[in-house]
Amino acid sequence: MSREEQILLKTKRAELRHYVQLALTSIDHAYASGRNDASAKAEALRILTEMNYGDDGYFFVYDLARIFHTPQIIVDPSVKTEFSLV
Repeated sequence: MSREEQILLKTKRAELRHYVQLALTSIDHAYASGRNDASAKAEALRILTEMNYGDDGYFFVYDLARIFHTPQIIVDPSVKTEFSLV
């Protein structure tokens, strides 16, 4: 990999980390005080569904509790499936 490609990759990784941090900060209030109820999850899903970045960037969420048994896409605005909750 050329030096330019390494710099570009490093920049893109940092940019992605910033976007993920923005998403986490955006839903943090929904889980304030240790909440983990259905309304907190619904609020987080609503927020993440509405977020995007750039011309075609968006956030997606997987249900980690099910990923090894029945993978389930929770939020992916580009794909509407029977598994999508939004």
